[in-house]
Amino acid sequence: MSCCLLATQCLALAVVDRGSCQRLGGCVKGHSGQHMSMLPRVILLCGLFLAVAMIFILRLAQLQLLQGAEFASETFEARYSVEVLSARRGRLIDRHGVVIADNRTIYNVAVVMQELSVDRRQRLRVPIYRFDSERLSHLASAIADELRLPLAVVRQQLEDELVLNPGVGVRRGAREETLNMGMLALPRMVMMQAEQDADPDVDPGYVALAESGLMLMDPREALEREYRQRQGVPVQALNPSQWQGLLNALSERYQTPMDHIHEILSPYAPQIRMEALAGDPRGWRWRLVAEDRRRQAEVSLARLLGDAPRRVREGMDEALLRLPPPALDSHWLYIPWADIGDLARHLPAEAPVVEVALHGEVPVRERLYLIQGEHPGQQGEGMFALLVERLRHSLGVAERRDSEWLAALIQHHGEHLTVRRSEREHRRHQLVLDAQALHRLSSRLANELADSRKSLGSLQIEQRITKARRLSDREWRGSTRFDPLVIVEDVESRVANRLAGKGGDVPWPQRRYFEETSPHLPGLQVITDIGREYPYPGHASHIIGYLGRLSAVYDHATALAMGLDPQGWLGRSGLESVYDELLQGSNGRRARLRTPQGHRLLEEVLPNPGVDIHLTLDMELQRVAESACMRWHELAVEMGLNTPRMDAARKRVNHGRAAIVVVDVNDGAIRAMASTPTYNLYDVRTRYRDLANPQQNPGQPLIDHATSASHPAGSTVKPLVAMIALAEGHTRYDEVFFSRGYMARSPQGAPILREFQPFTPREFTLPDSLTRSSNVVSATLAERVGPSVLTEWMYRFGMGRRNAVDVAWQRPGLLPRPENLAQLRPQEPTWYPSDTWRAGIGQFSAAAPVQLVSIPAAVANGGYIVEPYLWRDAPQRRTGEDRERLAISGRDLRAVQEGMIAVTRPGGTATALRLSGTAADVAVAAKTGTSEWGTRATRDHDRALQDSAMVWTPSHGWLIGYAPAENPEVAFAAFVYGGTSGGRACTGMVKEVLEAYFNEAHLRRE
Repeated sequence: MSCCLLATQCLALAVVDRGSCQRLGGCVKGHSGQHMSMLPRVILLCGLFLAVAMIFILRLAQLQLLQGAEFASETFEARYSVEVLSARRGRLIDRHGVVIADNRTIYNVAVVMQELSVDRRQRLRVPIYRFDSERLSHLASAIADELRLPLAVVRQQLEDELVLNPGVGVRRGAREETLNMGMLALPRMVMMQAEQDADPDVDPGYVALAESGLMLMDPREALEREYRQRQGVPVQALNPSQWQGLLNALSERYQTPMDHIHEILSPYAPQIRMEALAGDPRGWRWRLVAEDRRRQAEVSLARLLGDAPRRVREGMDEALLRLPPPALDSHWLYIPWADIGDLARHLPAEAPVVEVALHGEVPVRERLYLIQGEHPGQQGEGMFALLVERLRHSLGVAERRDSEWLAALIQHHGEHLTVRRSEREHRRHQLVLDAQALHRLSSRLANELADSRKSLGSLQIEQRITKARRLSDREWRGSTRFDPLVIVEDVESRVANRLAGKGGDVPWPQRRYFEETSPHLPGLQVITDIGREYPYPGHASHIIGYLGRLSAVYDHATALAMGLDPQGWLGRSGLESVYDELLQGSNGRRARLRTPQGHRLLEEVLPNPGVDIHLTLDMELQRVAESACMRWHELAVEMGLNTPRMDAARKRVNHGRAAIVVVDVNDGAIRAMASTPTYNLYDVRTRYRDLANPQQNPGQPLIDHATSASHPAGSTVKPLVAMIALAEGHTRYDEVFFSRGYMARSPQGAPILREFQPFTPREFTLPDSLTRSSNVVSATLAERVGPSVLTEWMYRFGMGRRNAVDVAWQRPGLLPRPENLAQLRPQEPTWYPSDTWRAGIGQFSAAAPVQLVSIPAAVANGGYIVEPYLWRDAPQRRTGEDRERLAISGRDLRAVQEGMIAVTRPGGTATALRLSGTAADVAVAAKTGTSEWGTRATRDHDRALQDSAMVWTPSHGWLIGYAPAENPEVAFAAFVYGGTSGGRACTGMVKEVLEAYFNEAHLRRE
């Protein structure tokens, strides 16, 4: 308005002046001309003032009327704060009231990056040197020419040092480029000579290289390391069969066409092809699934499926975990380009190294490095000097050159920026660290942690501070430079007490009274968190499951909108995932409003603690079962059941893989479900990649072999086949069968489906056929029943589906049926009589112990099909008459029971299964199983014993049953991978578990 008034006054003055001039006449003609020439200027000036005034009025109207509510809301949100009150997570408790997963306070050491930075005035005076890919190449070329080193080695060393240095900021440029990756290969024969030849004439460089661990047998692992070190992002390389398996698993899980899933995922998983090398004509192809790209794919897939991204992520986790490991038979060893610098120190000059060509484009955004320069007043003492010094050492030239030439090269090739320009162009705060504060924190914290279980060196702490700096540079809410970012997790309480307060600063008004006002550990904070405590670490790990950070699934705003704690935990596997919503409880909230008078409480909702899950599991029995699985071979040796074939299979194939499931025969309540190798839940977050690596852990400890490993069931299905035939009226309990030793002969005269050799033609009663495990009798009964009825009952008993109520990580296994054979065997979709025979002897299906345990349970309880469960109050479990039942008479069922009881008596296939101690009077009914796998060539056991390099597939061992034989209480199913014989491999572990169960029951009765 003032502008309008001013313009009006100017216009009036101009009109008055004009009238005055006209009255004065000619005496003032000269002056009148001047006034006339000023009038247009005055009018123009008034117009400008009016235009500015109108713009101001319109802008004010826009802010007040159109955007007023938005700005008022933002103003309120700036004053409004919400604090999440985390609920206590529910506990997991076994059937006797023993807590197996509880809550505890965790002490984490964190750093606030802002407190490690220099003050504002000094920060603005520090120069920044920006390097894009082109400038970094020029710098590497100049250094390589000066030092006469390979360009690739220098370039890689530069990138490694820049990524690991806390004084370097990393940004993503707008330009998209193709990631150049590569590998080198060395013939395995050279390395074998280095490892075996003790001749002093052998170049010691080969020996050092062999001991360095740089060479990898798996090119896939080398490719993953190459991508991870170049991009700093975890990645998984999937070969074509694994990629197809992932698509199949997701398609089956979500009942969505595979083509749709492939269309969504393929843009996020670029394809890489490696050319074939001499002696390895196949070549290799992979799909690269990087962690950051995978999250984008999960969101897109969730939109297609109409599901939550968290559930899609869980589905992909499960599918990726169950992918079969690739077979390794390459004649070459591989090393990624990212490790060339380390390789150069060990590789002899004449080494026959071959460069491996990789084809395929991996699009990534250009990486920019912002190097913090030297403050004018701290020449030679700042972060820039530290970077230059470390570059000299990593390039191995510390004694050949001083640091000035290298610093000059960096300054010459880098693009010079000011702090303000860097912040303006990248729209992020430019962190400038104080070198003295960083050194003080890393060195002193290393001394403080020296006597703890989290002992770290100063360089390791500095690298963790670098990761915290990378996180703070993203400026995500809750992870900014002003927030405490964890660098050391879960320190002891005594260490936390010692560190508490040492990162504090002297208050400003008091600093003049002290000579030294800098904190002992600048930027350090000790923060508390709620985590899980496992009283039995390493036991029941697959059942309990592990937790993951909620922030890995939901961002801060989404978590708050869902009522979750953004820094809380989320169940990622096991029961922690199945019952995550119940265990989490409901979080509370405390809302405050900041006013001139202080904070005012608006709302407070107290949290509701999570539900305690009471399990049917007996933790003491579980520990015994896991010990027995791990010691299965030792127990077999003690009982004199081992054979040379079993001894060789344990070393070459088994790798500790065994499992056993024990359930209540009446309702399926799981008393023990053990799988080995197992793992420690405390190690999952720090050693997950090692645990999942089949080369480092061939026993696959992350896989639950009791529920997720599907293998041919073998003769353990024969009691089920007999019950089906009796119930359907295709045989009688007193029928006598004749076996000539095989089912039929081929046109060439070869016997088809033979009995175990040696065999003499003979007659079998139904119980005797189970005791002697007759293939011919079981195949005959299966043929009479027919494939449709047979497989339908097998499906009802849990084969080919997830039969456990709350074991969500269970695999359904494989059950071919006439209606799905075309999908499973498209090249030969016709169902032949031999398929029915094989189904009747357990060689045409694949199952896990948790599925097969329903067979002995039904034999023991009168034909009722049990569904195993873990939670005592699981709502989905069926009890009493709600259970499905195979309509078999008591007389017919008795014939099957007699056959299984005789298995553990003289003449049976598990005669050594006799309990001792207080359980000596307990008789056991059982059925052994030995399932074949692989090809005829890989099952040549005699040749395998002579040739240790041969690919060998020894038979798996199975043993199912129930006890006591009269008045049964529990049923069991045991499995040993490559155990060669169920009666020999499984007897010792089952005996130890049952003795522990009945001894404990005896003590409780007393």
